[in-house]
Amino acid sequence: MFETIQTNIICITILLVVFMNFKKQSRALRNRHRYFFLMLWLNVIILTIQILRSMTEGYQTGLFRDLFTILNIFYFIVFSLIIAIWCLYVNDYIHEHRKHFKIIMAVLLPFVLTNTFLALISPNMGILFSVDEQGYYQRGSEYTTIFALSYIIMFLSILYIVGHRMLIPENDARALLLFTVPPMFAAIIQVIYPEISILWPSMTISVLIVYVSIQSQLTSTDPLTGVYNRREFERYIKLLPSKTARKVVSAVMIDINDFKQINDELSHQMGDLALREIGDILKRSIRKNDFVARIGGDEFCIIIESDHDQVLFDIVKRIDENIRSYNRMKDDEFPITLSMGYGIYDDKYHQTFDNFFEKLDRKMYLDKQDFKQGKSEFA
Repeated sequence: MFETIQTNIICITILLVVFMNFKKQSRALRNRHRYFFLMLWLNVIILTIQILRSMTEGYQTGLFRDLFTILNIFYFIVFSLIIAIWCLYVNDYIHEHRKHFKIIMAVLLPFVLTNTFLALISPNMGILFSVDEQGYYQRGSEYTTIFALSYIIMFLSILYIVGHRMLIPENDARALLLFTVPPMFAAIIQVIYPEISILWPSMTISVLIVYVSIQSQLTSTDPLTGVYNRREFERYIKLLPSKTARKVVSAVMIDINDFKQINDELSHQMGDLALREIGDILKRSIRKNDFVARIGGDEFCIIIESDHDQVLFDIVKRIDENIRSYNRMKDDEFPITLSMGYGIYDDKYHQTFDNFFEKLDRKMYLDKQDFKQGKSEFA
């Protein structure tokens, strides 16, 4: 018992340290991983329940026996919530919006409600668990069924990640898949050997796997927009000379028109919102392996490696279409417009990538001048 309590206390401490480190990050990043936060706290709660269960088990009568029964009810309720929140986190991580939310909830809500109902009636009917005369926990008649359903849902989340892996970076997909390994492996061991309590410590390992993945993003990602930052941009362009022999390298320099006016007339909060919206639009407009970074206050750059020239023009067209669609949908007094300079790298003409990006920056500046004169071709 004492070993279990000690292990769970260590796990809770680790999770609290993760939470405190996360709390220091920007609000945008915390909101991006809100389901991760919720899953972290549910894991802390269930580890606490495990500690209290160990301390109150074995009492034949009295308050501790009643408390032990209540703790077992909450254990099964929180258990189902953790699985549900994990699935919502996967969907939110991949799509960054509520796509498939209703479909996923149609599966998860009946599971959580059924599990909650069965947990509440189990003290009298022994469905998920029972407490014997000596005050010890016993598995109920439908424990295996709930375990199997939980396992199926976790397996479906794996299939969902694999099926949508092209929408997120490879390292992110790997981290999400690795998250499922420790608890699924530990769950099988715990079913076979009930005296071994490793399920929730293994979940702590899974939380750490995702946390390490998120931390690695912080060094290369702009916290406001979610695209790469200037540091990663400079690192990336150093690698480009070695790629021109195999791929067509092209790029788009982008600047938000009248961004200072948005900040001054509408507020800096609206300016931040505009940057986030542009970041989302650019990510939706490019392919999975294309590179997009925020390289200045309101400046972005997309770098494209492809097999033919047309990819660049298709992406520029999608950006323009997505901006127009965004402005129609928002119907704001102050629509967002962009100036862009784009082109394809030619080793003989440009000679260096520094020269290439300088020319694109000049093209973007000329497009901005055309915008001020009402001649720009872009939204």
